[in-house]
Amino acid sequence: MKQECSECKFWQDIGEEDESIDKAVGRCRRYPPKFYPSETPQYIESPWEWYEQPFTVSDSWCGEFVSALPSRKSEEAKD
Repeated sequence: MKQECSECKFWQDIGEEDESIDKAVGRCRRYPPKFYPSETPQYIESPWEWYEQPFTVSDSWCGEFVSALPSRKSEEAKD
């Protein structure tokens, strides 16, 4: 299995595609949202819109990958 975002338990596919590279786009939910202040606050309905997780494409990767599939050990423990 490749250790890329689309296979990670922390990645959430948002149902959009980056048409320039034909890949699914999602959010990494590994850490809490970060604060990204807007340069145009008059267009923001709520300050909560300033908090978000990073966007990634499906075949991106990082050093904190955790498989979304159950491990063999956890499957054996259930039996």
